[in-house]
Amino acid sequence: MTKTINEPLTKESFVALLRSKVERKIGHKRLIGLEPEIPLVYDGSNGNELGSAVSVESYQKLLRTLAQEGVWREQYDDRSVDQAGNAQLVGLVHRENEGLAVTCDFGACTLELNLPPETTLGKAEEGIKDILRKIVPAAQECGIVLLGYGIQPVSLPSRSLMAPKSRYAALSRRFYTREHHDTSPDGDVYFHSINAAEQVHIDPLNEQEAVRMVNLYNGLAPVLIALFSNSQVWGNTVDRRREPRELFWDRVVNIPEDMHRKGIAPSVSSLDDYVDLVLGYQPILTKRDGNYWEFSGKKSMRKYLERGIAQGVVPGSSENDTKIDLLPEPVDLYALLGTVWHEARLTGYGTVEVRSPANQPLDSITSVAALVLGLSIKQEEAEKLLEKYGAWKDKGGRYEVLQQARLSAIWNGLQGNMGNVSLLRIADEMVQLADDGLRGIGEESKHLDALRNRINYEKNPSDIVVDVYQRGGIRAVVDHTKIRMENLK
Repeated sequence: MTKTINEPLTKESFVALLRSKVERKIGHKRLIGLEPEIPLVYDGSNGNELGSAVSVESYQKLLRTLAQEGVWREQYDDRSVDQAGNAQLVGLVHRENEGLAVTCDFGACTLELNLPPETTLGKAEEGIKDILRKIVPAAQECGIVLLGYGIQPVSLPSRSLMAPKSRYAALSRRFYTREHHDTSPDGDVYFHSINAAEQVHIDPLNEQEAVRMVNLYNGLAPVLIALFSNSQVWGNTVDRRREPRELFWDRVVNIPEDMHRKGIAPSVSSLDDYVDLVLGYQPILTKRDGNYWEFSGKKSMRKYLERGIAQGVVPGSSENDTKIDLLPEPVDLYALLGTVWHEARLTGYGTVEVRSPANQPLDSITSVAALVLGLSIKQEEAEKLLEKYGAWKDKGGRYEVLQQARLSAIWNGLQGNMGNVSLLRIADEMVQLADDGLRGIGEESKHLDALRNRINYEKNPSDIVVDVYQRGGIRAVVDHTKIRMENLK
């Protein structure tokens, strides 16, 4: 089951692997990839509560309904079986385009769309709308509504909502400590059963740019949280915080050895420096022959590479169950990158993933990508703005200015501050920079229109949804955030 490799994996070989992924892109046009996570809720028919999270069974019914189109291949998780012992249906992959997939996040009630990267924002927008034009009618057949929102508006975190994926079984065991319960007995790791982000992948064009991008988007996290907040109404009430879903990370990744593999990452000076940072974290999962294995023990990835062997168990199973020997392979390193939950991270694809924003309303579905693409082109100017506002002035520490700004954004949105400067002011300057960047490559500046409106009216989507909820309750929130076929033309 374990493959033998000719040369031992080392930190240097890990750096070389990542460098090869980035250097593939040199001379190519920069690509941008969107990865929206979309809450699935019931429409109130068939005795189901309006706006409540769909069950695992309802999610699977949606997949089977969509698969009837004939262009999708069903994906099963052999390590996750139902009561009859059958492998669980977890997603769909397009038969003619392997880069196009419909799956779910930690919660089966959070639809995740994996789309091929595109060269323009217009193509990215059309790609999302095209797949939604297929999903929305199938969802209607199942009594399900898709929301342009960042959280489940009614249902509380629950183990029962967790997707039947072996990957999440391992994470559930690792982070279930029962220390944070807020409004739910199934707290801690299950907060992510109701969370919905809009993640964007951007191509760095060389190694140096990759490192600078990771620093930039970690530093910009407070601004991104403030500008894209979209989760203040949840549990059928108004939270005191503008973006509670961002705070979930502080509840989910909650064990001492993982306290620094989330949130705002320390700045790094080189690819070597970045690899050195992540090798200090413990490996959680890997794959062999298409199946996930959970690492047994608490050694760091660095120790694993030095020893040249570790043990693996079936995810979520007992430590006393059958174990296999794991010899280091490149897939282990890529799996490690996927369990580093910083606000921005380098991926095994050689992209930089920006992770702070909540899922956005349909009419601004490309706004995150537009800001990221534009600022990546104007990277040097964006870096100077962050320096100007003191974001990195405590280098070598945990960047207290940024940490406090992140909390300020979570609590206060665009009315928050970074040091003595309002996040609204910084967001305005960043949107202007992004606009300059997009115009320089002939991109359509219209993809930033929603952000200009937010700045002009000093309101983000959370602020608007709170107004809607106070006027009409959950029914009004569902109606306001619902993704409709007529808006997908």
